[in-house]
Amino acid sequence: MIKFKYILCITILGFGMNYISYSQEKSVSKEEIREDRKAEAKAFYESLNLTEEQKPEFKNINEKYKAEIKSMRSSDLDKNEKHNRIKEIHLERDKELKALLTSDQYELYLKRKQEMKNNRLNKRG
Repeated sequence: MIKFKYILCITILGFGMNYISYSQEKSVSKEEIREDRKAEAKAFYESLNLTEEQKPEFKNINEKYKAEIKSMRSSDLDKNEKHNRIKEIHLERDKELKALLTSDQYELYLKRKQEMKNNRLNKRG
């Protein structure tokens, strides 16, 4: 009986240690995520082949909506309201970008945006 309890304890400890080490391997620091997103955004930006006239306007539009989204995330609205408002902000941004970009650039923008979204979802697990 004592042997059984001893073996059971060792087994439980083994599973616990395995779980802890797996959790630590999977965790990624916020800095690593931030760096990945910066690199992803840079590649995204470069793939659009913006003209010299488009580049500053593209950045201005994105900075404007980035600030709106940031303030929305820190607001007191409930989770659903925040989510819906952020979706609206994204649609507003896309509308402005559609006016700025050529039709080919805009199609590529939408395609790359979806790819980035899928990549983020896949990284989450």
